[in-house]
Amino acid sequence: IDVAATVGTIDNAGTITGNHGVYSSGSLDTFVNRSTGVVSGTGGYGFYTSYALATFTNEAGGIVQSGGDYAVYFSDAVTSFDNAGTISTSADGDFFGYAAVYAGYGITTLTNSGTIAATGADGYGIEQYSEISTLTNTASGLIHGTVAGLYGRDSSPMTVINYGQITGGDHGVYAKREFGP
Repeated sequence: IDVAATVGTIDNAGTITGNHGVYSSGSLDTFVNRSTGVVSGTGGYGFYTSYALATFTNEAGGIVQSGGDYAVYFSDAVTSFDNAGTISTSADGDFFGYAAVYAGYGITTLTNSGTIAATGADGYGIEQYSEISTLTNTASGLIHGTVAGLYGRDSSPMTVINYGQITGGDHGVYAKREFGP
């Protein structure tokens, strides 16, 4: 799906596949991937948005994936991110790899009770350049990257509440600047 205009909600219970699964260069308020939903980028993004997004939800059983790029890429702010399913990329990087979830501007609240994983060379589970105010990884949550599970790069302080697993080949959590209040 290529969204170049204003769309209120994408609510997926089927299969969306293409070079990019969902590519939004227009305004999108809410994305919901239901328990039967599959969003797949075969060579590009699984899900991409260049504008602010109020809500991103991937339900238990839902899959958002990429075989050649970031699985989920946010260029602008996201208010609420909730993953209970699987978000993954198998893309290989060269120096800085690909992340399962990339937050370029900021996420107010991120909750993970599913799997967020980057299995390709130089991969990051979550890579954030800006602020994730509060990240909660529940007891059933797994955030994994071949380099780092969580990579905070040039970011504002954030709070990480972990009851699950945050794992990486080199670092579970790698903070290039500040974490915590």
